Amino acid sequence: MPTFGSRQIPNESSLSKSLSWNGKNLFGKMISELLLGVNFLYEHKSINKKKIITFGFSMGATHSYWVAALDRRITASIHLCSFADLRNLIKKKTHDGHGHYMTVPGLLEKFSTAKIAGLIAPRNQLICVGLKDKFTDFKSFYISKNELETIYRKNKSEANLEFCVERKSGHIETLKFRKKVDNFLNKIL
Repeated sequence: MPTFGSRQIPNESSLSKSLSWNGKNLFGKMISELLLGVNFLYEHKSINKKKIITFGFSMGATHSYWVAALDRRITASIHLCSFADLRNLIKKKTHDGHGHYMTVPGLLEKFSTAKIAGLIAPRNQLICVGLKDKFTDFKSFYISKNELETIYRKNKSEANLEFCVERKSGHIETLKFRKKVDNFLNKIL
């Protein structure tokens, strides 16, 4: 992933600025590389093309639902600790905890977090959040949750949308999340 591991240089701030000055953005670069990974999986002989699932935590969670929203070959999406209404985070002034990677120019003119995740419908989706997470506060989560449930209802696929909410946990993977993910995978696979 750009700005991680052996690709830490240039760092997130530097790469984000240079891409922006050239009319691109870091998040777009990350997503396009992840979509290339999906292409690789889809073309690989040993992969069951009907069982490609995105899964992620934090930034990876955001990647998970964006990639699934953009690529209909994805069977399901699981994301932990990153599902909150961005407009409400900005209103509460708690948005700055997110890195530059998540900055997509003009995004909020047309999309919300739920509308992006809603592009996954009617496919299966599991969202796990801790309400003590500074990136996913109670109100920002429930705005997105309610909007996404409406989208799944309109698609007549409410049974394909699941949530696991930890009221007392923060930005961490919990045992409850692990059990829910395990049950979800057993159900859809």
